[in-house]
Amino acid sequence: MRVIIIGVSRDIEFDLRNDLYAHLIRLSPEYYARTRTGDIMARATNDLNAVRTMLGPGVMYWFETTLTFVLAIAIMVSVDWRLAAFAGDACARG
Repeated sequence: MRVIIIGVSRDIEFDLRNDLYAHLIRLSPEYYARTRTGDIMARATNDLNAVRTMLGPGVMYWFETTLTFVLAIAIMVSVDWRLAAFAGDACARG
């Protein structure tokens, strides 16, 4: 599962880089005159890498946490549904 999600996040990063490049080509020369090259390169590398990092492990950890939560609730209900309902009510009241 990890290999698939990380592979998909790299594919998304590749598409985002191509979209960014296509957008940079359409910008006017005035934009490049007032914007430093280092700022453009930093956005093209660091920001897109951060997006890939969020998409890969971020989505994977969110999915695992959600699955663990659902399974924990299911196990609690199967063991004793009244105790699970009491615990849910106590959590809701704070």
